Amino acid sequence: MHNIIMVTHGAFAEGIKSSAELILGEQGNVFCVSVTEKETVSEVQAMIEEKITAFDQHNPIAVLTDIIGGSTTQAAIKCISNHEQLYLISGLNLGLLLEIITLDLDSDAAGNVTKLNQAINVSRNAIYLVNEAVGKNSDDLGDEL
Repeated sequence: MHNIIMVTHGAFAEGIKSSAELILGEQGNVFCVSVTEKETVSEVQAMIEEKITAFDQHNPIAVLTDIIGGSTTQAAIKCISNHEQLYLISGLNLGLLLEIITLDLDSDAAGNVTKLNQAINVSRNAIYLVNEAVGKNSDDLGDEL
């Protein structure tokens, strides 16, 4: 089983975890690190490392951050070299989290990268401007979906 750490600004991680659990049930392998304006990148890195040290080091770890250029991702990048099976993905949304939760990651690093890239693509391809997708204005969308 793989573990998931979401590292986000504010309470986003707790909220999206709650949404995922509403859909999939309780997720004992999903953990949150919430960052405020008070923490430095080094402090956030230490918060991530603290979560990681509680895990079985033989299991893959997916670290999901909210924004690519943010302090959350900068801190998580610093953790990569310390953990052979750590996979960092930025751009967290509910669809991505659901995809990552349901993956079967194992000790095959190349296979894990393939699975993670597939999950990212599924999530990316599920983002739509819905009124363009159905070719109607917003008043007509309810009937079409």
